[in-house]
Amino acid sequence: MKVLIKNMVSVRCKMIVEGALDILNIEYESIELGIIKTKKNLLQDTLEVLNNLLKTYELEIIYDKEAIIIEKTKILITQRLNTVTDSKEESLGSYLSKELNYNYQYIAKIFSKSQGMTLHKYFIFKKIEKIKQLLFTNAFTISEISEKMNFSNISHLSFQFKKETGLTPTAYRISV
Repeated sequence: MKVLIKNMVSVRCKMIVEGALDILNIEYESIELGIIKTKKNLLQDTLEVLNNLLKTYELEIIYDKEAIIIEKTKILITQRLNTVTDSKEESLGSYLSKELNYNYQYIAKIFSKSQGMTLHKYFIFKKIEKIKQLLFTNAFTISEISEKMNFSNISHLSFQFKKETGLTPTAYRISV
C-alpha cells in the first residue's frame, strides 16, 4: 500500500516517519521522500493513529488528489535541486509534466491556489535556499554555483539572490 506524506522533504523527515512506523509496528517495504510503501494494506484506524503521530512533527497523510499532486511537485523540485549538475536541463514545466503526467498549467494552477504563490516563485525560493547551502559550504565559487544551478550567468544569479535575500551572494557568504 502506498501512503503519501505531506511535508516529507528531507532525510530527517524520513527518519521521523521510520520511527513512527516502528512505534506502531507497521511493516514497510520502503520509505522515500513523501511516500511510504507498506507491506500490507492498513486499516483506517491505523492510518488515523499514524497520521496523529506524524502531525506532532508537522507531517501528515495526504488523501486529496490535488494535495497529492502538490506534494509530489514539491518533492520533484527538491530532488531536482539536490541533484545539481553542470548540464543544462529541460524546463521546469516539461520536467514536472513528464514526471506527474499532468499538463503544466494544471499543476501550476492548483499549486498557486493551494500554496498562495506561483510555482515559479516557489522554485526560485527553493533554488535560493540551495544556493545558500552551497555558499555556506565554500566548496564552490559563485561562478561554479551559477553554472551548477543553471543560471545564464553570474549577474543573473546575483540579481535573483539579492531580490530574494537582500544580499549579494558574496555578502551572504561573508555574513555566514
